[in-house]
Amino acid sequence: MELSAHVEHGGRGCCNGSSAFLDASLLKGTPMTNLFKSKLPLRGFLSIASHDASRVVAREAVTPHYSYPLTIALAVAATATSLSVAAYSGWERGDTYVERATYTALSVVIASGVHLLPALSQQRPLAVRIALFLVCMAGLAVTLCGQAEFFTLAQQHAGARRADTVPAVASHASAEISPSRSLAAIAADQASARKALAVVNNDQSCHGHCKDLRARRAVLIATLDELDTEANEAKRREVAEDRQAVLDDHAMQLRDELREDPVVMRLAALTGLAASRVGLLLSLVCAGVLDGIGVVAWYLVFAVRRTGDCHSVMSNAPDDIAAVTGVTACAVAESTDRALPPNADHLLDTRLTQLARAVAGGQVETTVASIRKYLGCAQATASKLRRELLAQCTNHLSTDGEV
Repeated sequence: MELSAHVEHGGRGCCNGSSAFLDASLLKGTPMTNLFKSKLPLRGFLSIASHDASRVVAREAVTPHYSYPLTIALAVAATATSLSVAAYSGWERGDTYVERATYTALSVVIASGVHLLPALSQQRPLAVRIALFLVCMAGLAVTLCGQAEFFTLAQQHAGARRADTVPAVASHASAEISPSRSLAAIAADQASARKALAVVNNDQSCHGHCKDLRARRAVLIATLDELDTEANEAKRREVAEDRQAVLDDHAMQLRDELREDPVVMRLAALTGLAASRVGLLLSLVCAGVLDGIGVVAWYLVFAVRRTGDCHSVMSNAPDDIAAVTGVTACAVAESTDRALPPNADHLLDTRLTQLARAVAGGQVETTVASIRKYLGCAQATASKLRRELLAQCTNHLSTDGEV
């Protein structure tokens, strides 16, 4: 195959003069791929297979293959955990079986959409991505609320189990003391007995009934001794009851402390916030980190899948591109063997065709900024389109170099 082009050695890969462009007669009878459907020569498609372009392609290589299974495993684990938490929180919200099933399905669908929609919308138009972003933000708020409820319930259950480990204080002290009257009633009886004893002691008239006075005095003295003993027992009972109350208060305080998360209590003491607010904040952070890992992992999985397809096409390119002749002509001369990656959609194919025509007419340079300005697309889309064009040209360079 003859090419009306001459490329200088040294890696510049530029064409000199009008003879560097592809002759229209070379295009006759040449089947075109869906990338270059227009039968226009690629005038102005300069330096796309130079040494600099090869260095750009090498720099944009995909992630090593061993990390791809790890990324999938991380994405699946994060999503499965998030769905389990969402399902449990949804199940706890309802009362009847139908309500619980509905809440569970709703929580699972919302959590799945939050994890997968950002990864599935990478190559969509800007308006679609903005709409999906708003939907995902709303879904993330709903998911975080449900998962925070799960973490709160789990903490309550764990706190109740820790509180049950505190032994109950047995009230043996009060059981040993028989129930009796209050200390105030005993004091009143003691006062009455002392008054009666004082009356007997002051009675100096002993006209035949001195024996009765002595007996009455002995009875009153015995009554006072009994009342003193009863008063002492009442004091012992009150002291035992106070000691029991102190032990019960200590056990209750210990149970209350064990019901709270120790980390939450220490953070609350450190920040000065209420323990309930700190616990809610930690629950939201845990839920947000879990969902964030799932979203980023699935985004990387789909990104690696797409760039992996592009890298598999570029793997057949020669190492020394600058030494190949016919740089400009090979861009469209024979492109029958290459097809788009399996996951390229119709929109990307249309943009590739439009970009190829623009480059052929010299309207667009093969830079990311120029492609973004011309197509009005995102940087990721422009980079993918540029890699496709570079891969197309490199593939033809390899084929023509062998010829």
